[in-house]
Amino acid sequence: MFIKINFIIKNDEGQIIGGIVGTKYFLQVASIDLLWVDEGQRGKGLGTQLMNLFEEKAKELNCF
Repeated sequence: MFIKINFIIKNDEGQIIGGIVGTKYFLQVASIDLLWVDEGQRGKGLGTQLMNLFEEKAKELNCF
């Protein structure tokens, strides 16, 4: 069994400017498959924000 973990960030106009896609596996392991931030939005901490969201969700799902 596995669970997909996905988050996106949108700008004020509703356009997707970043996202993270990952999977939680039955062995209590989470893996990031893709992390993306629009080139014009890099350096603003959005990647860190996405990583933190992913990590928080993985912890909620008892991953280590």
